[in-house]
Amino acid sequence: MKFFTILVLAATFVASSFAQAWFTNPANGHRYTLVSTQYWHEAEAQAVTLGGHLASINSQQENDWVYNVVIYPITGLSVWIGLYQEPGQGEPNGGWGWTSGEPLVFTNWLEGEPNNGGGVENFGEYFYQTGKWNDTSNQVIPSQYGVVEVVPEPATIAVLGLGLLAVVKCRRH
Repeated sequence: MKFFTILVLAATFVASSFAQAWFTNPANGHRYTLVSTQYWHEAEAQAVTLGGHLASINSQQENDWVYNVVIYPITGLSVWIGLYQEPGQGEPNGGWGWTSGEPLVFTNWLEGEPNNGGGVENFGEYFYQTGKWNDTSNQVIPSQYGVVEVVPEPATIAVLGLGLLAVVKCRRH
């Protein structure tokens, strides 16, 4: 049994050394990471591949946590979020929504945004060095990263808990 425990711990260490950095927000239990990409659609596709969407920011607390923990320490560039505007909606500030389908209950626009200042701007980003949001085009000045948010399924949390309990029991025997 001791060999099995060592094998599991070794496999976990090897897997984690190749994984990208994930950050768990203690206030909501959601996990966040950055993906490297230039365009909003690519960032959203990568987020879906990782089991989530580009981040949906629902409060000032979540906004500040994501910016200060996930974005600012790693990059000084603008970062895509899951905010998008359906084409043909009330320009420049109508029809915005989250890729996750969550309702848009909180906004953190830079002063004067959204404004379509560079033409048609239907995608949201954290504006570098501020933690505020900007509307931008997918073609104007590409961001270098997108911030991914994964909301753990309740069953996933239960399975992780049972797995940890099993490891603890194995270590005691």
